[in-house]
Amino acid sequence: NDGSMESHEEVEQYSFSGSVSTTYDSYPSSYSKTNIGGSGSKLPTKLEIWADVADQGWGSYCTWFYVYLTDSSGANITYKSWAAPRPRNTNLYTQFDLSQFDNESWYRPYAGFKVRMYAPYSGCAAYLYSMTVKLTYNEVNLPSFNTPTGMTGDIYGNLYISGYGSHKIRKIDSEGHVTTYAGSGTAGSTNGASTTARFNSPYGLASDSSGNIYVADSGNNLIRKIDSNGTVTTLAGSGSAASTDGQGTSASFNRPLGIAVDNSGNVYVVDNQGHKIRRIDSSGYVTTLAGTGSAGSSNQGASSTFNSPSGLALDSSNNLYVADLHNHLIRKISIPPEHSEVALTLYNLD
Repeated sequence: NDGSMESHEEVEQYSFSGSVSTTYDSYPSSYSKTNIGGSGSKLPTKLEIWADVADQGWGSYCTWFYVYLTDSSGANITYKSWAAPRPRNTNLYTQFDLSQFDNESWYRPYAGFKVRMYAPYSGCAAYLYSMTVKLTYNEVNLPSFNTPTGMTGDIYGNLYISGYGSHKIRKIDSEGHVTTYAGSGTAGSTNGASTTARFNSPYGLASDSSGNIYVADSGNNLIRKIDSNGTVTTLAGSGSAASTDGQGTSASFNRPLGIAVDNSGNVYVVDNQGHKIRRIDSSGYVTTLAGTGSAGSSNQGASSTFNSPSGLALDSSNNLYVADLHNHLIRKISIPPEHSEVALTLYNLD
């Protein structure tokens, strides 16, 4: 889920008797609370303080009180003051706004805090004899993920996560807001608008400089594309579990997992059960870059063999790195430039 929030109140009371300190660094009269929010599901939005003060005869200036809100280590965050003469035996009230988040952002503003109260003048014999602290919390239903398997980012600092178990693609923006980017949550292969499109156990993700997201839709044996407007289409794959080359939806994949895209618009896919590395060029044509289709571990260029490859990464020099799952190897493929006579080379990393 993407999270929700509702408000409720929780009251805590702290009382004591004694002289209010006249030095900020020595504050015997204080209230402290640590680990606010507990496990993170409760987030404070407002702190209210009621204080009863008795003046022992040194003049009304002795009821000029300051309340400091500090973090749990004692560093000052903010303060409120009753910096005006008050009558003797007065009740003081102040409020701190802790609501430093909105309905889609979940973080605790402080790991804990202390309330420090003191009078600014030495010689004051004022007494603080009771204090009530009330916290207003938001109860938060934090965002959750179901078997996240793939992740990619865009140039704006957004992250995209594939939910293998939820059949969704989620988005975390640069401020930490979590939303569903594409997928209805029901397994399927429907194309179209992001909210009605369906995926089936999406695994790997990749993105290009135009804001398109590519999805290795492993349960459907398809490669899907989400454009910058959120529209989902099938880039390649017939839906049948096979490893046939061809144009777009005439080609087939057998449990595609890892995926990467280069600056020329070529998309690379690890075909886990096909034991191959596939390439989809910018026109949508699918070819086998490396792998014979038989499980193995040989390094023989395009005729090299893999055993259930699962992960894929691409560097700026167009070298591919393959997590060869059942061979317990990391393989490197040096891809020659297009239309080059140089052969593809493949070797194991030490």
